[in-house]
Amino acid sequence: NPTILPTPDYYVLTPGDELIVQTYGSTNKTYSLPVDNNGKIMIPVVGPRHVGGKEFGDVKKELTATIEKTFPGIKATVNIRKFSTIQVILTGEAKAPGIYNLPSLSTVQTLLVQAHGVLPTGSLRSIEIYRGGKRIDTVDLYALLNGKPKRETLLRSGDIVHVDKAGTEVAVYGEIKKPAIYELKKGEKSDKLLIYA
Repeated sequence: NPTILPTPDYYVLTPGDELIVQTYGSTNKTYSLPVDNNGKIMIPVVGPRHVGGKEFGDVKKELTATIEKTFPGIKATVNIRKFSTIQVILTGEAKAPGIYNLPSLSTVQTLLVQAHGVLPTGSLRSIEIYRGGKRIDTVDLYALLNGKPKRETLLRSGDIVHVDKAGTEVAVYGEIKKPAIYELKKGEKSDKLLIYA
């Protein structure tokens, strides 16, 4: 359940998300603020605020400052209570390609778990995300092996995720920690295998 995870500041708010604002100090109150179809929330007393299409980190700062300025002596925290649903398409060498409805705080890993992974012919090194007809990212799941994953791209409604065919595969076994079959990207040499294994 993605609501258990902290929301990254770069998450982009969309209609269907629901913010929760908690105030404390001279008044302790909790407000549920759904993002409407126009991308707005309605804050009691303060009024409407447009948040759709903005990053969560910016909205959090803006709302906290507005509430604390409007109500002296009150502090506020802003979080997301509920996430909207997005629809993405999975193609290529996935076990179950198709259309998926996912929580909007989803990544390629979330999608692949729902789709039961990739086929033996599929790549874990080259999973492409297309948005608006342009490739916006290529995900290499091996980055997780060395503990240095880059900032994950959050999927958006209408994205197409394509799992390429696997590249060169090499079996590694013997006196190593992780004997397995590893995929090499174009231009990688066998010394990379030692890092993965």
